[in-house]
Amino acid sequence: MTRTALVTGASRGIGQAVVRRLLADGVRVCGLYRTEGEAAGLLAKELGSASPRGLALPCDVTSAEQVRDAVARCGEEFGGIDVLVNNAGVAPFAMLENLGLQEWEATFATNVTGPYLVTKAALPHLRAGGSVVTITSGLGITGAPGKTHYAASKAALIGFTKALSRELGRRGIRVNAVAPGIVETEMSAPNAELRKRYEAQCALGRIGQPPELAEVVAFLADHRSSYVNGQTLMVDGGM
Repeated sequence: MTRTALVTGASRGIGQAVVRRLLADGVRVCGLYRTEGEAAGLLAKELGSASPRGLALPCDVTSAEQVRDAVARCGEEFGGIDVLVNNAGVAPFAMLENLGLQEWEATFATNVTGPYLVTKAALPHLRAGGSVVTITSGLGITGAPGKTHYAASKAALIGFTKALSRELGRRGIRVNAVAPGIVETEMSAPNAELRKRYEAQCALGRIGQPPELAEVVAFLADHRSSYVNGQTLMVDGGM
């Protein structure tokens, strides 16, 4: 039976790489994206021409109504969901003294409430043997200046993953997280000065690429990781 994956933040960066990696494994993908534009159009084209055919849907993960409708359509159209990848997120910067409540709440709305809404909506559609993979961050463990709101939101996802793995394990559904280091995406690519600093800190001497994260997500999504549950895998090149 063809497996079906639901991926949020699917049109760019790590999400785009995950979609392409899962398609290469023969997984049908329902990709959710927030912003219309060239990237969303490319996603729709790729999923529309894939075999088996997938689906691209607009969805703001902070909207309970949009999440409910998009997840229900995916689950009903494809008869269930086998893999859920919570990838959508924001990575703002602000020192705490300049961090307003609105920005704090907006960060949590996308990074924490979004995965909660999507996962809860997906539960009725998740099949036994399924896998939930959430993208957190190494900063959720280490922290960094100017990232109190971001680090706190990503740390929350680690706890969410651990607790949910205990709730869903008896149903045969595994729940894990991937914690990237610095990855070359539109959202997190550093400037030249920061790049040199990160490269110097990294044991591999370079920053990560989205396909490298996608490989780990693909591993956690299928039978190769059948006894991996409740874990947060650091993928940071040795920071």
